[in-house]
Amino acid sequence: MHTRRMDELEPDLIETQMHVLRPIDGGVDVLRQFSAEVLYHHESDVEAIGQVHGWIGWSISEVDLADAGDAISGDAEALGVAAVEIIDEYPDTFIDDALLIDRMWLDPKWRGRRLSGAIIDDLMGLLRLEPESTVVVLQPEPQDPDGGPYEDGGKRDEAMRRLHAAYRASGLKPWDDSVVWWRPF
Repeated sequence: MHTRRMDELEPDLIETQMHVLRPIDGGVDVLRQFSAEVLYHHESDVEAIGQVHGWIGWSISEVDLADAGDAISGDAEALGVAAVEIIDEYPDTFIDDALLIDRMWLDPKWRGRRLSGAIIDDLMGLLRLEPESTVVVLQPEPQDPDGGPYEDGGKRDEAMRRLHAAYRASGLKPWDDSVVWWRPF
């Protein structure tokens, strides 16, 4: 477990704790699963305000992220495919690492504070990933305040619009015509 305080936000109050798991897929060590919890410290209380889950790939220049993702799940495959497309689109940029974010959740009362970018920065700092050589991808899916994804319809559409606006404000952009978003180098 690693712990680091966020420098960009009230440094004494918010921190990220991360767990990186050993590979469990038959010895293939391309992507490692991670789980991170975002905590808020206030006086003597500690409140969990968010979570991030996904996969990290170090030294990925010679591996196929799409195949590695496919071996894990459909979500990981979609993120891996987008990462490969981004890497191929920027042949003059040396990309050595990948951060595939499967799930990012913030408690509803913490939403709208532009924390997504700061949380990604903190994760990258904890993992010692360089922004100019790391492909970062995620697939937005708004979560109902009562838990789980929204059902299709107006509420989901409005929640997706707000989530897209929050990700744009955090420096993320949609990748091509896909549902995947990425963080430009």
